Amino acid sequence: MFIAILTPHHMSKDDFKIFSFLVLCIILLGLASAVMQVQITFGPKPKAPEAPARLSYIPQFVLISFDGSKSIDLWKDLRSFKDEMKKEGMRLNFTHYINTAYFLTKDTRNFYTGPGQAIGQTNIGISDGIEDISARIDEVNLAIADGDEIAPHTTGHFSGRGWSREDWKNELDSFNAILFGLDNLYPDAALPPLNLKPTDIAGFRAPYLDISTGLYEALPELGYKYDTSEVGIGDAWPTKDARGLWHIPLGTLYLGPQKIPVLAMDYNLYMRNSQAQDIMKKETEEWKHAYAEMLMGWREYFDRNYNGVRAPVLMGYHFGQWNDGLYWEVMKDFSRQVCGKPEVHCGTFKELVEYMEEYGVPKKE
Repeated sequence: MFIAILTPHHMSKDDFKIFSFLVLCIILLGLASAVMQVQITFGPKPKAPEAPARLSYIPQFVLISFDGSKSIDLWKDLRSFKDEMKKEGMRLNFTHYINTAYFLTKDTRNFYTGPGQAIGQTNIGISDGIEDISARIDEVNLAIADGDEIAPHTTGHFSGRGWSREDWKNELDSFNAILFGLDNLYPDAALPPLNLKPTDIAGFRAPYLDISTGLYEALPELGYKYDTSEVGIGDAWPTKDARGLWHIPLGTLYLGPQKIPVLAMDYNLYMRNSQAQDIMKKETEEWKHAYAEMLMGWREYFDRNYNGVRAPVLMGYHFGQWNDGLYWEVMKDFSRQVCGKPEVHCGTFKELVEYMEEYGVPKKE
C-alpha cells in the first residue's frame, strides 16, 4: 500500500522493481535508526566515575613531631631508629618544625630581621657554619625521601603573642626566603640542592605555642592548611575554621596516681620532673620512676583514643637529650609499643590533614 501510493503511474515494471528496492532500503535504514535511538535513550547508561572508596575503619593517627631540629647527630639517630622500626615491620614518620636560623651564618645572619627585633638577632643562635648547613640539607633531604614532613617553626624563635597579621606574614616570608634562597645566600658554597618546594609546606607550629589572632589571619592567606600551636584535651578530633584552616591542638597527659594534667610535650615533662634542670641520671631509681610514669601516661593517652573516638595522638618533642635521654627513650619505647598495632598510622600531620580533607572528621556515634 505504501509503495503503491508513492509510485508514479507512468513507471515501467523494471523501474518499479528498482524503485521498490530503494524504498525498502529507506524503510530498513529508518528502522535501524529508530532502534539505535531507543538504545541511546533507554539503553544502559555509561557508569559515572566512582567516588573514592571509604576506608573500612578509622585509622588511629600517632603524630610525633620535633621542634627546632638543630642537632645533626639527632637527625641521624632518628634515621637509625626508623630503620630499626622498618626491620620490625613498623612504619614510622615524623614531622619536623624547623627554624631557619640554623641555615644562617655570621656572614648572612643580617639577612633576617624578626618583628620588633634587632637586625640579625635570633632567640636560638645560628648555624655552626657552612659545613653544618650542608649536612643539615642532607639530613632534611633524607628525611623527606623517607616520608617525613618539613614545616616552619619560624626563623628566630621569638614569641608571637602580640604579633599582628603583618608581623606573622613577614616572619613566615623570611622563613621561605632563607630556606628556598640558599643558593642566593651562599652562591660560592656548592651546597646540595634542597628537595623541598614552597608548595610542599602545609602546616605550622608557633614557638612557645605563643599565638595571636593575627596568626590565624596570616596562615590561610599564605596557603597554610593547618596549625598545631594550641592546647586541647587530646581526645577530640581537629576542627576547621571559617577560613579553611585546620586546628590540630596538642593533647594532655595525666600523670601519677593523682592524674596530674601535663601538656603532651617533652619540655613540659622536663619542667615537671626537674624544673628543666639536667639532674637525673639514667638507670637511677628516680630516672626509672619518671620513665615508667611517662610511658604509662603516653600509653593511657593512646589507649583512650585508640579504644574510643580514634582522635589523633600528638607527641610534641624537641631535639634534646634532657635528663640523660629520658624523654628520648620514652619516645622510642612508646613508638615500639604502638606503631605495629592494627589500624595505627604513625605518620605526619600533613597525612592527617589529607585524610580529613578526603574522608571528613568521624562523627560521634
